[in-house]
Amino acid sequence: MDTKTKTSRSLIKDMTSGSPAKLILGFAVPMLLGMLFQQFYSMVDTVIVGKFLGVDALAAVGSTDAVNFMINGFVIGLCSGFAIPVSQRFGARDYKDMRRFAANAGWLSLIFAAVMTVSGTSASPHRSHGFLPTPS
Repeated sequence: MDTKTKTSRSLIKDMTSGSPAKLILGFAVPMLLGMLFQQFYSMVDTVIVGKFLGVDALAAVGSTDAVNFMINGFVIGLCSGFAIPVSQRFGARDYKDMRRFAANAGWLSLIFAAVMTVSGTSASPHRSHGFLPTPS
């Protein structure tokens, strides 16, 4: 691609140059806000379920927290593992391999999502009554 067709502004944020404090804050603040709003969502969900559906429904929602935490932790670890080769290729400015690794990570994520969907639905409450002690 010649220089005339390139735009002057790139969508890629180079975090390897510039003020480290500014870069870290620019990266951390959106993540912090996302986690904060996730906590607000959980809090409002608890209030609504407890107030309008009752104690039994709130107990059922609360009993799934451990399973959700386990699945989310596994997915976060998986995505962190995918990020390593992608970020290494990005740092080396090897964009062809970076795109290949990112595409492979996308395909593996889809496969993993299918496996988790099948295993999650096979362990649904009507099939695993004794697995989670929830009220009847």
